[in-house]
Amino acid sequence: MKYILIIFTLALSFGALAQAPDWQVNPADYEYSMTFTGIVSVDTVENINAGSQIAAWVGNELRGTSDPIYVSATGRYYYQLLVYANTSGEVVTFSFYNADNDQVIDLENTEAFISDKNTGSFSDPYIFRNWENTTFNSFSFVGFDAEATINASTQQITITLPENTNVTNLVAEYQFDHAISVQVDGTEQESGVTANNFTSQVKYDISTGTHIYTWTVKVSVENTAITGLSKKQEAQLIIYPNPASDALYVKNLDGTAEYEILDSFGKLVMNGKLTHYVNVQGLTPGIYFIKVNTAYHEVRMMKWVKN
Repeated sequence: MKYILIIFTLALSFGALAQAPDWQVNPADYEYSMTFTGIVSVDTVENINAGSQIAAWVGNELRGTSDPIYVSATGRYYYQLLVYANTSGEVVTFSFYNADNDQVIDLENTEAFISDKNTGSFSDPYIFRNWENTTFNSFSFVGFDAEATINASTQQITITLPENTNVTNLVAEYQFDHAISVQVDGTEQESGVTANNFTSQVKYDISTGTHIYTWTVKVSVENTAITGLSKKQEAQLIIYPNPASDALYVKNLDGTAEYEILDSFGKLVMNGKLTHYVNVQGLTPGIYFIKVNTAYHEVRMMKWVKN
């Protein structure tokens, strides 16, 4: 009988664990509220369990909780989380009950309470997550359609702007999920507002509250005048593929030649003897020029793109 009682007690204990937490908050205790509409990403995987829950906290005090709702138009589960407070500026943290494995985990997100603020939507949801974001989601310049290359492994952004662009007063527009501070040389930045001089590379220091990540932004300007050649001259030699990833081939080359590869600023980055192709695997993505000096002392300059 004693063994049966022990087994029954253990079964009750495990059964109690397999329940969502009893998170309850009384909105009447608070004067202000803010709203989050978001999804939950656990270990970079979006959680789609209808039994999961999310909670907001200020210190150890529960300030909001939400169950997921399914939106058939998008096929996703969203959390519409109301967070309550009596004072602006309080630091809000979040935890998540994961019904997949019956565990409560702390999330990485932290937000300052701002009354009546609405963050996220069904089309652009806020991402609650237990992992640290380390990269820019997007980067561009106001007034330009140029697409930036974002390299997460080197924490570098390269972008090429049209010829004759003045790069001394460019306004960057970017997204870095849940960055609480973005600075350049100690000056706080605002996406789409703050201008910087991009004549040389610019370093962005991004704070997520737990880490600081330093990203380098390099801007180049197209310069067709650097070739100094007519269209007819350029047509005599053909480079391919363009863009190139690993090897850049030169067609119609008679014999051997010497080559130089210049970046978009005209700086020499590679040179050597050329037979059929150049190994460009080690170059950073961007716009380059290859200068070919043939055996007949004819110089050809052609623009190409490294991807």
